[in-house]
Amino acid sequence: MSAEQVHGVQNNADLNPGLIQRDTRPLRFRIHDFVADTGGFILIMLGVIVTLWPFVFSVQVFDVLFIIGILFAWYAWSKHRSYPFRRPIAQSGDGLMYFGNDRQTDAGLWFSNDDARTHMLVFGSTGSGKTRFLLGIFYQAMLIGSGAIYVDGKGDNTVWWLAFSLCRRLGREDDLLVMNYLTGTGEDTNRITNSNNPFAYGNAEQLRSLVVGLMRESGGGDAMWKGRASAMLGGLLKALTTLRDRGELELDIATIRAHIPLDKIIMLALRNDLPESALKPLQGYLAELPGYSEIDAAQGALQQKCYEQHGYLAMQLTEVMADLTDTYGHIFGFRRGEIDFKDVVFNRRLLFVMLPALEKDPDALAGLGKLVVAGVRSALAPALGNAVAGTRREAVEQKPSNAKVPFIIILDEYGYYAVKGFAVVAAQARSLGVSVVFAGQDYPSFKRASEEEAASVQANTNIKIFMKLEDPKETFDIAQARGGEAKATLTSGYEAKGAAGLYADQKTARIDSMKRVNLRDLTSQKPGQAHVINGDTISRAQLFYADPFEVPEIKLNEFLQIENVPKHVIDQINEAFKRFEQVVEKGGLGALDADDEARGPSQLDPGLKTIFADLALVGERGLSGHEAAVVALGLSEVREQIEDYEAEVVAGLRTDEPAETPAARIEPKPSPASAKRGAEKRAAGDAGRESPHAAPEHPVRAERFADERQMVLLEDAHAPERSVRPEATRRAEEFEALLSGIVLRQAEASAGRPLTVAERADAAPRSQLEASGARAGLSREESAEEAASTLETLGESLRYPAGPVPEKIPQEEIAQTLKELLKLVDEQSQF
Repeated sequence: MSAEQVHGVQNNADLNPGLIQRDTRPLRFRIHDFVADTGGFILIMLGVIVTLWPFVFSVQVFDVLFIIGILFAWYAWSKHRSYPFRRPIAQSGDGLMYFGNDRQTDAGLWFSNDDARTHMLVFGSTGSGKTRFLLGIFYQAMLIGSGAIYVDGKGDNTVWWLAFSLCRRLGREDDLLVMNYLTGTGEDTNRITNSNNPFAYGNAEQLRSLVVGLMRESGGGDAMWKGRASAMLGGLLKALTTLRDRGELELDIATIRAHIPLDKIIMLALRNDLPESALKPLQGYLAELPGYSEIDAAQGALQQKCYEQHGYLAMQLTEVMADLTDTYGHIFGFRRGEIDFKDVVFNRRLLFVMLPALEKDPDALAGLGKLVVAGVRSALAPALGNAVAGTRREAVEQKPSNAKVPFIIILDEYGYYAVKGFAVVAAQARSLGVSVVFAGQDYPSFKRASEEEAASVQANTNIKIFMKLEDPKETFDIAQARGGEAKATLTSGYEAKGAAGLYADQKTARIDSMKRVNLRDLTSQKPGQAHVINGDTISRAQLFYADPFEVPEIKLNEFLQIENVPKHVIDQINEAFKRFEQVVEKGGLGALDADDEARGPSQLDPGLKTIFADLALVGERGLSGHEAAVVALGLSEVREQIEDYEAEVVAGLRTDEPAETPAARIEPKPSPASAKRGAEKRAAGDAGRESPHAAPEHPVRAERFADERQMVLLEDAHAPERSVRPEATRRAEEFEALLSGIVLRQAEASAGRPLTVAERADAAPRSQLEASGARAGLSREESAEEAASTLETLGESLRYPAGPVPEKIPQEEIAQTLKELLKLVDEQSQF
């Protein structure tokens, strides 16, 4: 079988670089490398030989071998290899972050805080292990006590699961937030993201830049309309942020969208309670709007042209407002967002952003990238510091950028959402204490948004990592150009020796310039392998691989939505704490109690005071807590109805007058037995006896009776007219049935068993009242009459029969009548 003709280089003809290159260094350099590579193995062998030599050979040679071993150990210790970049902090260095190990020397790759803040550029094709390496950096950000933002351009939930598992491993899941732009294909009852309101903070110019940055790029005449829309939006946000800072409204995307119509803008511009700095931009916009005049606006008769011109500008914002309000309403449709980029950066929290590259078109994905970039930029802006006067400690040293560890921002698949304006972060973020990692599969994807931006990113990233690559042009050109050239010694050639056709080295060498990075080396790298370049050093490394134990379940952090506390409430709380501290300094908590007594009783709300008084009044009748509460609330409702009626009479809305005073229609008719006992007690000098049911002299009770000035139908002296007597009788019977049920339930609860028929008859309220009258010496007829009168009195005290509403009665008469009624009830209950 004939061999296939190959015009390229076959495997057996591809020379190993070691056959061509020659080591022409002096001997001392060779010995140094030899000892550094094999010194440990040689020391072990010397130790074995020294230990076994006396047992096998002559003892006299033992001392010589021992001295040789000591000298070699000292030499080998002084000739160990150094770290390629930085020595770790544990070995008196400043290496803070660990990236992996050099494949040739096995030395660790460590980078300091200053190195990390010069940013990183990572290129790696599909399957190169790039995502695992970035997760390793995310993991180390938590190890050093810092925070990170991880933006996943693929939107793969597997990466999110690994990131959460890493947080769980270190106990940082409470600091983890997720912003998920995946909308899915249908409604999902599970929560898929934390919320964000970028308009809750920041000034008008920052918010205007955020919204305008989301608008489509335009040219020609469209650029003019975009500029005018930007000016209109800036003026509107100036007024809205002023109202937000004053606490008049809570600013979110829905509020901004609701104020874009021209009528709303005119209403804001005509307000006179806003500062001139907030109104001037809006007034200037309206003055330049074609067809607008203040006179027409005041009369509400603006020209149609005015609305048309404003509509053209509003149309420039329609797409942005629709995306933020509708498409991504599950993120931005909240007034109090859970994600605050400033809080994430300054307080070192963890944020994971998922961008759906497959779900969105390139323009929409770029818009999402703009949102993320705008959030990061708005968070980093305050880190520059705005103080130009004061002490150095207050103006410079207290900036969050002075932290000893960097905040990490990882932008995976950055080429999918690369936007203009973010290159400034790479140029200035070093002074902000932030380390940015730009990662992608190739360099052409970085240039989709802007070639100038891509070039700026490349120029402002000092640490470059090239993993397995498949782009032999632009991406490889960057790697080869960054690696530079080196001088290498090569053999001059081979010559034939003898008839056997063998070739021997000519024993001569030449010096040539060679590229330090070769395409074949880049394409042949396995997952996790990379060329790491920093400064003038190249390390062919095995990168750090983070492989956590994956958690079985994930639950997102959910936060309580707390309303903003008014300033006067905060002032009251501060004043209370200040008073507490002052009192404690004077004499401890005892002094605090004495101070409270000196201040007198606290003022209770009149409505609550009335309800408490009703509860006390009804509770004294022996009702349970639930029943007393029901009756007390009913009394409050009756009182409100009477007050409404009086207000209508005063306003002239009612002309119906009662035929006669209720007191004149029905005179109080106490039973003969009651009258007899009352006369006997008064004759005996007991008329002034205190009763728990009588009108008390305590100021709180007196105030309670003063508040009950309208309850005129509770006394026996103001019963309904005879035309409603059947209704009153029926109500009294209903009350007796209700009272009987309450008494029987209490009796059964006390006995712990159902009552018999005879026991139920004896426990009935009428039977007990009749028995009380018999024990008091009354006849059977008098006892029955007394019991019926008592039940009727109690029923009328807690019922409001249907009938005409009486006229208002003087307060003194009400109090006196109520006092007599309570005395009567108390006297009857004593027997």
